[in-house]
Amino acid sequence: MKTGAISIILGICSILYFIAMFIFGGKIISFSEFWIILGVLLIILGTDRCSGKKTICNKFSKNVKKILKISIAIILMFFISVEGLLIYSGTIYDKAKSDYLVVLGAGLKGERMSQALYARMIKSLEYIKENPDTMIVVSGGQGPGEYISEAEAMERFLVRNDIDKEKIIKEDKSRSTYENLKFTKEKLQKLNGNKKVSITIITNNFHVYRAKMLAKRQGFKAYGMPASLHPLITPNYYVREFLAIIKSYFFDR
Repeated sequence: MKTGAISIILGICSILYFIAMFIFGGKIISFSEFWIILGVLLIILGTDRCSGKKTICNKFSKNVKKILKISIAIILMFFISVEGLLIYSGTIYDKAKSDYLVVLGAGLKGERMSQALYARMIKSLEYIKENPDTMIVVSGGQGPGEYISEAEAMERFLVRNDIDKEKIIKEDKSRSTYENLKFTKEKLQKLNGNKKVSITIITNNFHVYRAKMLAKRQGFKAYGMPASLHPLITPNYYVREFLAIIKSYFFDR
């Protein structure tokens, strides 16, 4: 099969993936627009190749083409390496007992938890059952389209599942993973002073590596407890996380 035809097929698949996520979520899922943009670009590139037209790329000199190919290969290897690290981190369940359990927010629709957040809460119940004396921090502010803070929704869920409200610490100002850990640190410093504490972070599998990285920057001894994500939206969030890792590495300090 010619390269152009493969490009068109991949472009169509990318657009269909966007549509499937839209139907699944009932709305545009974060970062899903990437797939429709990628799909359109692949179809345009494939159509040009199949029609025999000279694309911009074909007008470049041989040296420029070589540099482009090398650059693309380097970026691709970097992407694969980072994704491998994210996938591996999302399979490790740290069993060590920690001072606090920290559950990170993941979006609401009104007052209803997203599929990602619901999975985190189910995982938190599993952890609490095994470690009933652990204090719990629920971390997440209120974003667009959310009637209450994510922390409030998580607290309500835990209380409905017979968790003592006195064991829950609510951090309801954060709007990013960086702020989740930063504001959680501020909350725990009021209880422990400057004593270094250990935390077990519950988040979705794609997010574990970055959450632990940012927690360690805040001075925590951090463990991870990954919650699964629906297979349909998993690729979308792993690709999104690649860009988020780069942003956090340089700026979230």
